[in-house]
Amino acid sequence: MVTLVGKIPMIYEYRCPECKGEMSIERAITDEERSPSCFDCHITMIRKWAAPNIQFKGSGFYSTDK
Repeated sequence: MVTLVGKIPMIYEYRCPECKGEMSIERAITDEERSPSCFDCHITMIRKWAAPNIQFKGSGFYSTDK
């Protein structure tokens, strides 16, 4: 069995608190987290948090299913 944890790149989004500029960085889960600096303001950007995309397929996920 092959374990892919840490080898699959994730996309992390960051926002500048000053100019509201945004940036996306792709890196593995196991990589050290380093917040990037804004290209315009040269200050540390803050990570944006978002819900993951989940798609449920099949029956049994809704109260109207039998």
